[in-house]
Amino acid sequence: MAFAVLADCEKSPSSPKLKERKDIVLTKSQKEVFSKGNTFAFNLLKEVYPRDTKQEVFISPLSMSCALSMLSNGASGKTFSEIANALYFKGIWTTKFPESGTKPMPFHSLGGKDVTKDFMNAELPCKLGYSTELTAQMCELPFGNKAFVFDILLPDENVDFDAFVAGLDAEKWDSAISKLSSQEDLRVSIPKMDLSFTAERNILIPALQSLGIVSAFNASADFSAMSNIAVFIDSVIQKTRFRMDEDGAEAAVTVITGRNLASGEPFIADHPFVYAIREISTNTILFLGAYRGLE
Repeated sequence: MAFAVLADCEKSPSSPKLKERKDIVLTKSQKEVFSKGNTFAFNLLKEVYPRDTKQEVFISPLSMSCALSMLSNGASGKTFSEIANALYFKGIWTTKFPESGTKPMPFHSLGGKDVTKDFMNAELPCKLGYSTELTAQMCELPFGNKAFVFDILLPDENVDFDAFVAGLDAEKWDSAISKLSSQEDLRVSIPKMDLSFTAERNILIPALQSLGIVSAFNASADFSAMSNIAVFIDSVIQKTRFRMDEDGAEAAVTVITGRNLASGEPFIADHPFVYAIREISTNTILFLGAYRGLE
């Protein structure tokens, strides 16, 4: 499964014409599956986030869901490993940030220390909303023909960010999205980002076990649909990479799993925030992260 948004669309006569975005129409059962997917996304983020404090957290819940689905359906060997390494996203902003607007600004990192980051600055069309339930602003920046968007959920500065992440769920996320309204020329300031995140087995296995996936990792595992001998999973790894600059954003899962079968005001994201890449018509979260401004 691979996704890519590659259209370049600065406002100029030479810009290519974009294809019109078309909604993905889902059946009732498909809507339930996608809804559960976003629930899994936030549950996984909350389990992974407190287990690691040395990296910026950035995961692909969709890739993990696909990998687990392959296992539950009995896929094995090369087939499993190929379907699992293949989630990639590259999006060009619908309206780019001018390079001339990028300048160093203080980011109030987790713990209260100010660190200098390169901030992209522009007045551009986007969507903005405020969730009183989360006490947080949400800003939605579109890619290309607006089939995919970049979401930033920015809590008020006096909010405990660890508690904020722990309190997130799919219902609150959807509620925040529902409050978004279009802004014509909003000043937006967000830090450029270039980061990688590795969740090894010591992070992901306890996280998945906390979400109820337990027996797959011990001798009581039942993979009889794929093997006539007793097997279980002893390793789950996810490595992700995220880069965001004036042109757009790029995200990839380089390794997803390994197993051994034996409101009008300027939007300035200058303190920790949660961010996501989302498909607009189904609201499916492809990538999800918590940015703390670590040095």
